[in-house]
Amino acid sequence: FAPLSDADNRRLLLPRDGLIQSVTALVKNSFDASAPGSTVALRCEYDRGMLKVTVTDTGSGMQASVLDRVREPFFTTKAPGSGMGLGLFLVDLFARRYGGSLMLSSYPERGTTALLSILAQEDAAESADAVHPAASPQGRARSAAHL
Repeated sequence: FAPLSDADNRRLLLPRDGLIQSVTALVKNSFDASAPGSTVALRCEYDRGMLKVTVTDTGSGMQASVLDRVREPFFTTKAPGSGMGLGLFLVDLFARRYGGSLMLSSYPERGTTALLSILAQEDAAESADAVHPAASPQGRARSAAHL
């Protein structure tokens, strides 16, 4: 997890592994739904105690009937062998476990936007190089990173 910093040099306590897995799943889905050479945008921001990660693509998008089911375990629109249908289910589970949400908006032939939000605590540690494990309210390990 590479340290990130913003103009305010804030350090956030985050559930490192789950965040990496969740962002990877969202970005992979966006690339899978997009034509070669298409752009996938990734944006991270910290706002009022929440880390917000937005992934936007200009891919094939989803019909409302598909969008209603994408959080179901083992539901997939991918070809057999290309996915198990657990990606968005696990991202949604991760978000809810850490006091956040996964919001999806999609329009057929125009693309999809995924907004992952999780609670993030600001860390007052002064060392910019250190990774500090800390206990979350749920007792899960978190790491500090610059945002």
